[in-house]
Amino acid sequence: EGEGVVGEEEEHSKESIWVEIRNILSSFSFWLIAWGYASYSAVIMGLTTYGSPIMIGLGFYHDELEASTILGAVVSFAGIVGTMVGGWLLSVEQKHGNKEKLRSRSFDGVEEGNMRRLEEDEESAAGVLAGSSAVGGKEGEGAIASLETTAEDKNAQDEAERARGLLECCRVISLWSCIGVVVFFIAILMQTRFLFLLGLFLGLSCIFATQPGTNLAVMLTVPPQNRPLAVAMVTLLLHVLGDVPSPLVIAQLKSSWAPNCTFSADMDKEEYDEQLEKCKGDRSGLRWVLIVTSLWLAWMALANTGCLVYAQNLVRRTRQRLKGSEAQGQEAC
Repeated sequence: EGEGVVGEEEEHSKESIWVEIRNILSSFSFWLIAWGYASYSAVIMGLTTYGSPIMIGLGFYHDELEASTILGAVVSFAGIVGTMVGGWLLSVEQKHGNKEKLRSRSFDGVEEGNMRRLEEDEESAAGVLAGSSAVGGKEGEGAIASLETTAEDKNAQDEAERARGLLECCRVISLWSCIGVVVFFIAILMQTRFLFLLGLFLGLSCIFATQPGTNLAVMLTVPPQNRPLAVAMVTLLLHVLGDVPSPLVIAQLKSSWAPNCTFSADMDKEEYDEQLEKCKGDRSGLRWVLIVTSLWLAWMALANTGCLVYAQNLVRRTRQRLKGSEAQGQEAC
C-alpha cells in the first residue's frame, strides 16, 4: 500500500513537470524573450571568439595578445557599465510605473474597486460556507461557487500585475537593444581603431543594459510557480540557439569570405607578416563578417520590440477583463 502511494506521487510529479514545461512553452512572450536572449548570447560569444583576429586583419593591431587583451577589456568594462546602467534604468521605469498607477488609481479605480469587492465576496462566502457546511444546503454550494469566482478574479488581478511588469521590462530592453544594434553597426564601419573600439564599447554597453530587464521579463512571462523552471529553460535555449552555434557559423563565414586572415601560433615572425600582408586583400570580407554579426544582433531588437507590442496588447486585454469583472460585480450587488 505504501509503495502504491509513492508510485502515485512520482507519477503525479512527472505529470506536473510536463504540464509546467507545456505551460512555459505555450507562452508567446517567453519565446520572444528567449530568442532575443539567444541572439545576444550568440553575438557576444562570436565576438569574443573571433574578434581579435578580425581586428588584426583590419589592421587595428599587429599582435594577437594585444588585440585579445584590449577586446577583453572593452567587453568586460562594457558589461560592468551596461549591466549597472540597465538595472538603474529598469528601477526608474518601475518607479515611474508605480507613480502612474497611484495617479490613475489603478486603471481609474477599477483595480481598487475589484480588490475591495474580492475581499468582501471572500469574507461573505466564507461566512456563508461556515454557517451552512453542517447542513450542506444550497447556500453552501453558492458559497463555494462564490469562492471559485473570487479566485478567478484574483488570478485576473495577478495576470494584470504581471502584464504591467512585463511591459515595463520590455520598454527598457526594446529601447536599448535597438540603440545598441544601431551603434554596433556604425562601429563596425569605422576605419580607425579608436572610433571602432569606442563604438564597440558603446554598442555593447547598450546591449548589456538589457540584461536586468531580460532576466526579470523571463520570470514575468509565466506564473510564479513556473518561474524557476522558466529560468532554467531560457538558459538552455540561449545555449542551444545562441552561443553554441554562433562560433561555428562565424568561423565558416570568416573562412569563406576572408581565407587569408587565418593566423596560427606556430607561425614565425616572417610567416606572420606575410600572412598579414595577404589578409589586407580580404578586409572587405572581414567587414561583411561583422555586418552579418550585427544583423544577427538585430534579431534581439526585433524580438524585444515584439515583446513590447505583445505586452501592450496584454495590458489592454487584462484592463478590459478587469473592467468587465467590475461591471459584473456591480450588477450582482
